[in-house]
Amino acid sequence: MNFEIGQIVGGYEIIGTIGAGGMGTVYRVRNPITDRIDAMKVLLPDLCGSPDLASRFLREIKIHASLRHPNIAALYTAMNVDNSLLMVMEFVEGMTLDSRFQYGTLGIGEAMEYSLQILSALAFAHQKGIVHRDIKPSNIMITAEGLVKLLDFGIARGPSDLRITQAGMVVGSLLYMSPEQVMGGNVDERSDLYSTGVTLYRMVTGRTPIEGTNEFAIMRAQTESIPIPACEISAAVEPGLSRVIMKSLEKDPAARYRTANEFRSALEIFRVGTLPSPENAATVPDVSSDPRFPGETLASVERLLAQYAGPIARHMVKKTSREVSTVADLCAALAAQLHSAREREAFEQASAKEFGLTAPPPAATVMQQWNPDALEEIRRSLAAAIGPVAKVLVERKSRKARSLQELRQMLSEEIPSRKDRDAFLSHPFQSGPNQ
Repeated sequence: MNFEIGQIVGGYEIIGTIGAGGMGTVYRVRNPITDRIDAMKVLLPDLCGSPDLASRFLREIKIHASLRHPNIAALYTAMNVDNSLLMVMEFVEGMTLDSRFQYGTLGIGEAMEYSLQILSALAFAHQKGIVHRDIKPSNIMITAEGLVKLLDFGIARGPSDLRITQAGMVVGSLLYMSPEQVMGGNVDERSDLYSTGVTLYRMVTGRTPIEGTNEFAIMRAQTESIPIPACEISAAVEPGLSRVIMKSLEKDPAARYRTANEFRSALEIFRVGTLPSPENAATVPDVSSDPRFPGETLASVERLLAQYAGPIARHMVKKTSREVSTVADLCAALAAQLHSAREREAFEQASAKEFGLTAPPPAATVMQQWNPDALEEIRRSLAAAIGPVAKVLVERKSRKARSLQELRQMLSEEIPSRKDRDAFLSHPFQSGPNQ
């Protein structure tokens, strides 16, 4: 069943087409009563005569209806119109992760943020006995605020499903499939974790760990080829992070992470900075050996920071103290690495009191004072490194940053190329951040 623009279907006005796939067409619709824009997925006419596919569509509705999570696109309602099943879902405005790749590889910070949100959604679904089975960039939507929304549970397996495909039938996208799924075998939660690992690998390296010129070559590689470690593809990937990614890509499910939460915990430590790998740990100087800061000063900074960053505070202080020359700059740079705005502000206030610094104003005050010309100059400089997505990043980060230095530091973490990152940080901005 195909609908026309302006047509009223099940009480919703069709206002556009979002896309089409093997399971149905997705329309952009408007609720005339609430005026809310939603998404409507409709079973395609040529599938209506197939009991198996109709059954799968019903299964998708029931599975999706059981999921209420901030990182999963919500299902509002479902209905039967002229013997066609319709799903009315949350309309997510943004771009798919697949579209985001058009602008190049992601910075480590951005990749970590998206991956942690994906794993949060999967942990929730897995706890309900639901395996997505089709985790890939085109099923991951990113909003302008950086919120991840997991889409399309069309081939998901619920707790009561023993087999939802015919024996040997391969579904999903081969490049992101786990070896056991490629072989047509039964899959569990660890298959989703493999697909998430493939997605993360591509985020930070710009390529998938397994490649091939045709379906057979890809399927064979998924089951037999050992991927090149991510750190050997991209120098931006620290060896410790690379090991975490490669564990998720183990051929044997038993060798991978057991749960999404376990995978998430392994990634968490890379959210605010890169930890030294064991083989390089000895090269990181102790805080007392840094000639620019007294040992007791760095120890005090570490003590304050640990209240908000945990054990990673020690490494953050060691690493950041080598890049700045004053206590004020050190505290500002450390604050920029904290994920939560509330934690950043608390650390800034505490460090200002501890060292007699001028505490930055509340975030809301700073946001009202941003100079549009300064933001535009920063956006242009960032766009030269990462493309059009710079506009979205500047808008997001300017809501959190308290100073030009902090904003530039936050944005620089999203630039994958070290050369481009250095060029951005050294750019002589002419406009001040506030007036």
